[in-house]
Amino acid sequence: MYGVSLRFKTPLYAAMIGGGVAGFFMGIFQVCRFAQVAPSIFALPSFIGPDGPRNMIFAAIGCVIAFVISFIAAYLMGIDEDR
Repeated sequence: MYGVSLRFKTPLYAAMIGGGVAGFFMGIFQVCRFAQVAPSIFALPSFIGPDGPRNMIFAAIGCVIAFVISFIAAYLMGIDEDR
């Protein structure tokens, strides 16, 4: 984070945009986690609850949305490598 996001602000802004869009999606579908684990892609099984894997599927879709939107935002904003 400190070597890229603070030196080049664009990746930080892109990650914030992607996380916001994915968080909005997951909030609409009321995705919740049923175990306390460290946040990562490997934490997806912690979203399996009493209603089965429905919650985990929406969490996985939220992860994909975050990755894709962050990539698109970073690509469109570009990176000023002269800094």
